[in-house]
Amino acid sequence: MLDPNRTNQFVYEENVNAGYINYNLTLKKFNFQAGLRVENTVSDGQLYALVPSNNQQVKRNYTDFFPSGGVTYQMNPKNSLALTYSKRIERPNYQSLNPFEYQLDELSFFKGNPFLKPQYTDNIKLSHTFNYKLNTSFTYTYINDFFAQVIEYTGTSRSFLNTKNVANQQVLNIGISYPFDVNSWWSVYASVNAFQSKYISTDPSFTSVTQETLNLYGQNNFKLPAGFNLEISGWYNSPSVWGGTFRTKSIGSLDAAIQKQFLKKKLTARLAVSDIFYTSTWYGITNVSGFRNQANGGNDSRQVRFNLSYNFGNDAVKKSRERKTGLEDEKKRIGG
Repeated sequence: MLDPNRTNQFVYEENVNAGYINYNLTLKKFNFQAGLRVENTVSDGQLYALVPSNNQQVKRNYTDFFPSGGVTYQMNPKNSLALTYSKRIERPNYQSLNPFEYQLDELSFFKGNPFLKPQYTDNIKLSHTFNYKLNTSFTYTYINDFFAQVIEYTGTSRSFLNTKNVANQQVLNIGISYPFDVNSWWSVYASVNAFQSKYISTDPSFTSVTQETLNLYGQNNFKLPAGFNLEISGWYNSPSVWGGTFRTKSIGSLDAAIQKQFLKKKLTARLAVSDIFYTSTWYGITNVSGFRNQANGGNDSRQVRFNLSYNFGNDAVKKSRERKTGLEDEKKRIGG
């Protein structure tokens, strides 16, 4: 039977025309790079619903300029410095633009926002590399019109999941990564990222948030007797802010795997265990428009997997080069 409240068709057409230019120059120990990309976007979103709404059609036509550039200085054979800048755009996924309301459960609904604007990111990064291994970086990121999924309430019996431009985000990050060999049979990769995220509210219903966060990652590889290889890795995230609205508790995971190759390294057997202590479940609290919401969740992250793979190819043949195209961004926007 036809339900007018749950029947609609959302037609969205978007055309992006882009052009870019790049320039590179090397002068002794310096390498310079500069580029500019220009994009013109024309979009038209039209909702055909049996129940009329106030935002059935939204048209847009805008042009953006995205400069990028950087300079690299090779101080000596073991030390190099680099300073880079880039500006980019992230458009919302298509479902977030659909203004039709549909029911998730007895009390919850999802509603898109056709007036949602893209978010723009300016990124400046200063990095240092020592002996082609130790990498240290300082990054400043500013996101304009940051969009987040928020929970809005109507009365006491209906809540809506909606995506809105709620703030401008500022991130200061210090990162260190270092791969090294402890001895001939033990190698380590370690990385540390410490950053501060500051969300500056541009929406009256959104509360400005500042959070310091520490991320750790480590991977150990051991060469065991009889050709076995053991890998132990883990990561940890201290309390942080997710999506600009949820304050989350610390989470982490410990993983292990053992591997051996047979038949002149053509056949590989691998046994792996992920999230051994089941510590990657999350918990968050949000407060929007005076309503406090607690949420928690997880997935089947603790798994035991056994894989067998056989290589039929010729090791002397080079692998095909992976190329990125605009399809990756489109897959992300449709949830692919």
